Amino acid sequence: MSNIIPMVELKNYSSALKKVTKTEPIILTKNGYGKYAIVDLDAYEEMKTELEKANAMLRYYRETSESLHRTMNGEKTYSHDEMKKKLGWTE
Repeated sequence: MSNIIPMVELKNYSSALKKVTKTEPIILTKNGYGKYAIVDLDAYEEMKTELEKANAMLRYYRETSESLHRTMNGEKTYSHDEMKKKLGWTE
């Protein structure tokens, strides 16, 4: 469970920051609703990397699906190497 702290109670931010761990961010609320998340920098970098990987896989699946539809319609398709180049996975 995340640490939830109303922003108005964040007078001593040093003690609040000590509660942040790699697996537990601090959620700051404003008017009773979540507004900000303070996360461990390593955890943030890992999330960012995983999101980039997920987006790359989504692009791959989308292109593969579109290629399958092109094949079924007798249109131009791409080889595996052409697909990697098209997605920017090779130089």
